[in-house]
Amino acid sequence: MKKNSLESETILRVEDLSLAYGDYQVLQKVSFSAKKGECMVLMGGSGCGKSTLLKSMVGLLSPECGKILVDSIDLWSVSQEEKTTILKKYGVLFQSHPIFLLKSLGHPRKRIVYLNELHFE
Repeated sequence: MKKNSLESETILRVEDLSLAYGDYQVLQKVSFSAKKGECMVLMGGSGCGKSTLLKSMVGLLSPECGKILVDSIDLWSVSQEEKTTILKKYGVLFQSHPIFLLKSLGHPRKRIVYLNELHFE
């Protein structure tokens, strides 16, 4: 049986990614890939680096080394304008509000609305 070319298209690849907070090494040489149409789960114990990995994948935490490739383009080796274009291709929903990150990194943002502020009719 011949595979559809879309089924085998790699859209996300993480290669030898290492992340740290100061001297504290959180992830070391992590690699994986995701193909178009695949559903992935990032699972692990508390403090193992799940959120740290996601922060790097959405442009909030620069890696010590390694690559995050979206459609074969390295997220961390392009201009800010190109990075913004790449990041519009996917999203991450954090379990809690990462507002402290946005403020501390000077991340450009619009008005932030919490779900409890929304009114549905």
